This record gives sequence, C-alpha cells and structure tokens, in this order.
Amino acid sequence: MGEDYAFKSAAAHAFVGYRNEMNDDNEMIKLLREYAAKNFGANPIRVLSKNEAASPLHNIFDRLLDKVSPDKLIDILKDYIEKSKK
Repeated sequence: MGEDYAFKSAAAHAFVGYRNEMNDDNEMIKLLREYAAKNFGANPIRVLSKNEAASPLHNIFDRLLDKVSPDKLIDILKDYIEKSKK
C-alpha cells in the first residue's frame, strides 16, 4: 500500500506538469482531470485485488486509447519528451 501512496504523490506532481503541457487541449485536460480524480480517490486496498490492472500506467493507456487515437497519443508523448529535454 505504501507503493500506492507513493504513486499518488508522484502522480500529483506529474499532474501539474501534464496540465501545463496540455494547456490548449481541452479534451486531454478533461481526461487528465478524470484520471486524477479517479486515481486520488481510489482505495489503496484495491492493490491487493486480483481484478486490477498490473499498474496504474495500464489504466492510463487503456483510458487514453479509448478516447484518443494511438497516433495522437504517440505525438503527444513525443512532444512532451522533446519539451522536457530543453
């Protein structure tokens, strides 16, 4: 459960960075907010459940791929990586 709380802490920091990067993409900001609300409100005991995804990253990609094409997601990630290198 400690890992879950550590993930939530890291996700909170990442949320701010992602939000700043997506400032002109309302659809992605909405998805980010939905994910953050779900993630931060999730019961840590769920980690012990066998019905949950292997990691929170699986949930992120599953939800994003339901809303955004894989090509657009790749472009967003590439842009983010390039901007973070500067």
